[in-house]
Amino acid sequence: MFKREITNTMYKVTPYFLAINCVALLSFLFYPIITTSCVFYGLGLPVSTARAFFDWMGTLTITAFCGSAFGMIWGCSLTSPVTGLALNQMCLILINMGSGMLVNTGSSASFVIKFLSWISPLHYTMELLMYRLLDGRNE
Repeated sequence: MFKREITNTMYKVTPYFLAINCVALLSFLFYPIITTSCVFYGLGLPVSTARAFFDWMGTLTITAFCGSAFGMIWGCSLTSPVTGLALNQMCLILINMGSGMLVNTGSSASFVIKFLSWISPLHYTMELLMYRLLDGRNE
């Protein structure tokens, strides 16, 4: 569709790129709002104030924007969509390993796992969520 519209000179590449990015960012904004609205009160967290709700939503929004930027980097730098998807899935597995979802990142972890936990955005997301909600520092 893009090639057809460019060959018909309907618009240039720059407005198309900006429009696609704006739509993608808006779609990544709605996902944390819907997720927080559906899940927050069902988790039974010790702090369930409105501020905790918006803190949770803000943290998930920052993480969603981080993930969308990560995907857009691969999409812009690679020519093949299949290569981009495969590389993105591999990086997501590594990020999940660093967050502690797949392996233990405690004191008995290897240096590679500890390094992955230092660079994993999901590790910091979970740390921020638990710090703000479970420690009761949400006054």
